[in-house]
Amino acid sequence: MSEQQQQQQAGGQVQNAGPARIGLARSRHALDAEDPSISKKPRGAAPSFAHNEISTVNGQKRCNHCNMSVPGNITRVKTHLLTCQKFLTSEAAQKVAESNQEVAAKLKALKEKRGGQTTLTGLPVGAGGSGAGSSAGSCSSTGAGRSASAFPVKVYPKYSAADIEEHNEAIAIFLYGCNQPLSLVEHPDFQQMVFTLAPHMKGKLIGRKALATTMLDKVYEKTQSKVEGFLQEQKYVATSTDAWSSSHNAGAHVLNVNAITNGTSVFLDMVESVLGKWNILDKTVAFVTDWGSNMVKAGECLQEMLPHYAGGVNCLQHLISNGLKDFAKNESVASIMAKGKEVVQYLTGRTVPRAIYDEKKQQLGGTALVKAGTTRFGSNVLSMESVERNEKVLRATVSSDKFDSFIQSQSKATDKEAAIKFKGLINGTSSVLFSDIKWAVDTLAPFQSAIKEVEGDTAKLSDGYYAVQALTKHVEKISAAQGSYLNMMQDDDTPAQTLALAFDFATSGFAEAWDTRAKQATTDLVVAAAIVDPRYKDKLSSMPAADVVRGEALIEQLAGRMMGQQAQTKAKGQLMNYKSRPREIGITPAAVAATQTAGVAPETFWTDISHSCAELSEVARMLLSIPPSSATSERVFSAVSQVWDTGRSCMASARVRKLLFIYFNRKALSRTWFCCLL
Repeated sequence: MSEQQQQQQAGGQVQNAGPARIGLARSRHALDAEDPSISKKPRGAAPSFAHNEISTVNGQKRCNHCNMSVPGNITRVKTHLLTCQKFLTSEAAQKVAESNQEVAAKLKALKEKRGGQTTLTGLPVGAGGSGAGSSAGSCSSTGAGRSASAFPVKVYPKYSAADIEEHNEAIAIFLYGCNQPLSLVEHPDFQQMVFTLAPHMKGKLIGRKALATTMLDKVYEKTQSKVEGFLQEQKYVATSTDAWSSSHNAGAHVLNVNAITNGTSVFLDMVESVLGKWNILDKTVAFVTDWGSNMVKAGECLQEMLPHYAGGVNCLQHLISNGLKDFAKNESVASIMAKGKEVVQYLTGRTVPRAIYDEKKQQLGGTALVKAGTTRFGSNVLSMESVERNEKVLRATVSSDKFDSFIQSQSKATDKEAAIKFKGLINGTSSVLFSDIKWAVDTLAPFQSAIKEVEGDTAKLSDGYYAVQALTKHVEKISAAQGSYLNMMQDDDTPAQTLALAFDFATSGFAEAWDTRAKQATTDLVVAAAIVDPRYKDKLSSMPAADVVRGEALIEQLAGRMMGQQAQTKAKGQLMNYKSRPREIGITPAAVAATQTAGVAPETFWTDISHSCAELSEVARMLLSIPPSSATSERVFSAVSQVWDTGRSCMASARVRKLLFIYFNRKALSRTWFCCLL
């Protein structure tokens, strides 16, 4: 075959190879032209391995592995390849190492650096064939007998388009569930993290636009499907709800659903619409709200509409918080709260005094001061507690030379007067700030503790009942002590001013105000839940007789409404056995104790004995799964400001709704008892 025929045959091969191989076919000729030394090699000499690892594109030599431009002759190309990590971790390098000592040495050094492993991409584990051996081998310093099998490899599997989509969906769920900005996928550091953990995602990472459109719709639909499946599995559900309006008078409504596992008309329409949309109208048994006037009327209408409706529940968190507000109407309490706020606001609003406080806090082991919030009244108690707890730190702050220097450095008379007033408030000879605050905290802290107890995610109506009973005893104790305050003013170490405040509070009629709140809190439904909670079984004997009568009556009515007249009769007998002869229905002291000390859920307790008291067990599980507050609904509204922040002010409300739905339900469904409906 002549040289011309050979060239024509080679040209035909290039033409058949397609565009992807044209550059490779031309690269050898381009290198020969650019490096005259190649043509001087004797005929038959082995060409440099570098020829096969680069291509010429638009007149530039580029590495086939990292696509980097490599200017210069073939020597520079070889130098680049010996430092190119993508080449050294490729199958091509393994093959070249069989005949090239320089590449073999580089691979050996790389293997030692990585603890005996090199990385080979694109090959299945143990694949046979050239350069992909799976048996152990050795590598001599001379390069003789060297093979790819001498280098243990860590293989990255090949991923399909479905795998890539699944991985992008996982990234999207992370961003939605953690409320991260969707633009995070464009951040270089985030991309570097993803590519480090998953190299196959390079060039295939989901974009910001897809996150806000197609992927959001996909994840929303999947989450919605999970919520629907979750609700279908439940026999009964209890709802907690709230409705707010914006400054533009735009209505917003959220409905949270707790599962019971093995303008009024407008508001009612919204509730009925949500319950109907999710097909739980015939499953809803309770309605927990802050019980505003529109909520009360809606609850009354729901009782007529819903076949298994047990009744409405006053949000106990709201009731206890309102009790605290009643106390704050007393001038004595209000003045103490004002002083506590003044202390915290002064330090948090001025850089130098705050720095002095932080220094003393570090030295004396103090804690941070808590600033009272604007929406939760209980935060005032937490703020006063922080002031009382840091008395030593505050006194050391105003007594320091640095604070005196700060006072002298104030050029404005108003600033100087404020600093002097603050020092007098903390460390003045006539100040009784800390004794006043201690009294206020001792008086009000039990209410704040009760609020925390009833607004917890796992709190039950029974917890609310006994929390209210404990607060009632606390109020009675304060009221009964008013006579002793007069004697204490003469012979007690407590400052007379503080005792006078206490006496004024004890005689202000606050006990009557709390009694009204307590009656609103302990509805028949709450009392019934307290009766059937095994954690409080030992306290049944001390429950007021009137509460026992109305609680038992409701339990019997619920059994009849849910399962028929015969079930009502059976539930009555089972309830009597539960109270006085528990062993007759399979209840042992150990089982009751397990709910009190071992953390066994009350619902589990009733499920375990359902074979011997099915009717009472059904009612008990329903009652014990109703939440005592609508705190979960309020958390949804609080989260709106996080999901729909200033950076997303132009985002469509439909998209915000989807993000909010995913944000809450991805976490809520993992608890298997709670979901949020929007």
